[in-house]
Amino acid sequence: MRGEKLLGFVAACLLGAFAEARADAPWAPLRPSIARQAQAYYAAPVYHHELGLWKSGMLSFPLPKAEGAAALTDPFGGAQELIIHFENYGDRDWCYPVPGAYVTSPYGQRGERGHSGTDVKTFGEDRICAAFDGVVTLSEPYAGYGNCIVISHSNGISTLYSHNLRNMVSVGEQVTAGQVIALIGRTGHATGDHLHFECRVEGAAFNSALIFDHDNSSLRRHRIALTKSGTARILP
Repeated sequence: MRGEKLLGFVAACLLGAFAEARADAPWAPLRPSIARQAQAYYAAPVYHHELGLWKSGMLSFPLPKAEGAAALTDPFGGAQELIIHFENYGDRDWCYPVPGAYVTSPYGQRGERGHSGTDVKTFGEDRICAAFDGVVTLSEPYAGYGNCIVISHSNGISTLYSHNLRNMVSVGEQVTAGQVIALIGRTGHATGDHLHFECRVEGAAFNSALIFDHDNSSLRRHRIALTKSGTARILP
């Protein structure tokens, strides 16, 4: 076991050194502290299903916490569970991130690794829209996500939009459902133009298909329960 750990450490160091030498490495424009994390993240990424985080060895790779004006009041209000009544949402209360797109890679297991989001595709430079009203908490290149946007919504969910060609909103900006926030691209660790879309609660990713019918670009009008432990389920 000790030998296996040593070999894993040596392999990660070699991969990290190789990646650092790449001029087109996706973490090149990042702050040095995040760039170091990103290199470790790329060395041997494995998705941790219970935590909703990508892990490499002992390193977890969560998104940064919102601070200042970008942070919203705790929607749980001290409770351990939050129920969202999507059946009461009007047509202006939500928007499918890329209307007319089709899924190329769903949430869940993908080969030997997990997939923390849903990949949808239309055309390069197509418009990406905010799923709900909210506040932008991240808008910058972020490791393998490339140009990435995270929006915190008052309903308790955060949505993530990545590999964008160009971000069109800034941290702290209030956005409305359907507002164009970015253009589809292939920045970061991406093999083609598409949107990697995530839904998160308390930092942990869950299946966005619990909220959206991806086949029909529509909202699932039912109740959903979120917990502070990072789980989500549909209620009868």
